[in-house]
Amino acid sequence: MPKLYFKSNRKNIQHYFASEQFIKPLYDGELKIVEPKNSSLRNTLKEVLITDVPFQKKPYISWSIDLEKEGHVFSTHQSKKKCDTALLAMINNRLYVLMIEMKTSITNDGTSASLEAIEQKFLDTMERISMLLTVNAHEHIRNLEGELIYENTHIIYEGIVLYNKDAVPVITDDLKKTEIYKIFKENPSLKRIYPKSLLMGASSRMNIKFLKNPQADTKPDKMSVNFKQIFEKEIKFIGPAC
Repeated sequence: MPKLYFKSNRKNIQHYFASEQFIKPLYDGELKIVEPKNSSLRNTLKEVLITDVPFQKKPYISWSIDLEKEGHVFSTHQSKKKCDTALLAMINNRLYVLMIEMKTSITNDGTSASLEAIEQKFLDTMERISMLLTVNAHEHIRNLEGELIYENTHIIYEGIVLYNKDAVPVITDDLKKTEIYKIFKENPSLKRIYPKSLLMGASSRMNIKFLKNPQADTKPDKMSVNFKQIFEKEIKFIGPAC
């Protein structure tokens, strides 16, 4: 009977993730996100298409994570919330983790569509991905000097909310004081917040950005976004520094 070693255990997990298509490299510049729960509902955001996503083949520099997969060893506990999808991209020698959440409406009624719930989704997802990255298949990728290029790569988390409608009619004083409300109402461009994470400690930080569907009134079920609308920084080069 073969023995289980740390290295072979890691490879087994990586193989399982690949076979279940949980973490998938991007082979082209498009990422489609579908919300199955909205498939039979009218006037709901069902599908988002992100175009012109940076990619290359072997070594891969961009991946998608299907965070809503259920019934697997990587499923989340019911007490933990999760975003729809995460898009990972190596740009300018940094790994950007774009946590993407689709919403038909944004509310303040205490449901999963509330600003507070969205922020909690980003925090839970950030913690979950930080653990998953420890087993992602990237540890042997080297640059021209033979150095392991991911060892000192800066990881940046960004929460992206793609939505149709602002449905926050009642604004309480407590809500006004929250950073996510200030970003949503006062300055929707990408801003940083510092959520409290026991797992990540002082490194717990993320940028958040809201993007409204420009065709929400005529085509509320679909939304198309160019990657540059999500990622506004200058792209000097894709992938790690080689």
